[in-house]
Amino acid sequence: MPSVAYGKTRIDYEIRLEKDLKHDYIQVEQGMPVLYRTSATEEREADKAVLKRARWIIQKLKLVAEPLQERLRTGSRLPYFGRRYYVDLRIGEENRMEFTGGKINIRIKTDNEDDLENITRDFYREKCEAKIRKRFAKWSDQTGLEARELIFRKVEKRWGSCSNDDRILINTEAAKLPWALIDYLIVHELCHLRHKDHTKAFWKMVEQYMPDYMERDRQLDFMAY
Repeated sequence: MPSVAYGKTRIDYEIRLEKDLKHDYIQVEQGMPVLYRTSATEEREADKAVLKRARWIIQKLKLVAEPLQERLRTGSRLPYFGRRYYVDLRIGEENRMEFTGGKINIRIKTDNEDDLENITRDFYREKCEAKIRKRFAKWSDQTGLEARELIFRKVEKRWGSCSNDDRILINTEAAKLPWALIDYLIVHELCHLRHKDHTKAFWKMVEQYMPDYMERDRQLDFMAY
């Protein structure tokens, strides 16, 4: 992942090539990495563009780190495995939320904020458990490390944890993250099965399976829970 240094601040960003773009754009959104959208630009040119807007990017990153207070409605966008998708919210016969047709469809029986929050929480928990559990199996095969139990729950102020009895907890908000960061989170917690603290031996083990772990760790720090 490319990055630039602005004073003491390091800005990691992703480049997305979009041939039909007439102009280049820098996109900063909650729960997402800084995105440089371009039709055709070399990485060093992208570095210059990001540095030129560095002060604005840093201010924007601080703003989007705050929880959204805006009410969810049709036209809102929700993060889902690394991208933000259009929300179609309507009154329906049952409470449900699903990802279909490249958008997030929400049906709710009554216009109740608590019900909407519950539907959204349940959606992320269900998707997190279904998809990330499969990813854990892949990394367990690769590392030879397997948790006694995988627990998926929405928690505050951490993406995951590993208990002394080898149970791994994953924050269900992880379903909002890009897969590159989910993979890092999984490897990080699996390595805690062998090393409970953040010792040199622990980081060496993480690096064995993910050589660019430092970049991914920095990027994960930018993400809002």
